[in-house]
Amino acid sequence: MKRYIAIGCFSVALMPSLETNAAWLGKGIYLNLTGGYSQTSGKLKPETDFKIGNDTIGDVVEKNDNKAGFLTMLALGHKASFGKGHFSGGLTVSYDTSKAQVGQLDATAPDNPTWGTVANTSYKLMYEPRFGVGVGARAGFYFTPSVLGYIRLGVDFNFGKVILNAPKKKHYDSIKVWYLSPGVGLEGQLNDKTSWIAAFDYKFAFSVSKYNQTSQFLNKPKTYVFRAGISYHF
Repeated sequence: MKRYIAIGCFSVALMPSLETNAAWLGKGIYLNLTGGYSQTSGKLKPETDFKIGNDTIGDVVEKNDNKAGFLTMLALGHKASFGKGHFSGGLTVSYDTSKAQVGQLDATAPDNPTWGTVANTSYKLMYEPRFGVGVGARAGFYFTPSVLGYIRLGVDFNFGKVILNAPKKKHYDSIKVWYLSPGVGLEGQLNDKTSWIAAFDYKFAFSVSKYNQTSQFLNKPKTYVFRAGISYHF
């Protein structure tokens, strides 16, 4: 009898906790704002002649030199929890300041004042992911009533740039990149309306457009992202 009384008391003690978490454990719309460390890598596919428009500038050598940056992401979506299970999905908008040297241009053509290149000089070719839009879905499990662990899969479309980094003139060329973005994360309750988020994403490109003006292709870049932030539940 004492054992049953103890179990009953323990269940009653848990009830306020479950009620407290009911608001964010249920269904509804959420808005996430996260930001953190990002690092991009990639290489250009080398071709014999590097052209900008109709002008042949020189040859490309593969390089891969990363410079970390900051990525911020805003997500709007809908969540639903079923017992200890969770599912959510939504739209994302992001901006990434990371960059990578993806190639080196060795200028073999005569000086070209239009593009700022000088013969027999080497120049960095940089890739910057910049602005992105996407969709993502999460599936998770509540380790406790107030802490959720999840896996995420997203698809992102980035409006990036490839830059010829000449000293007198930088040439920017737009490039469009599709990324597949798996990840893992934790989300924990702060109160009935807000929660904290900590996540890791690995973004790898599966489709890259040709540049608007140059003759090169970018060899599928990758980005690692560690981000943290806050979520508001409507």
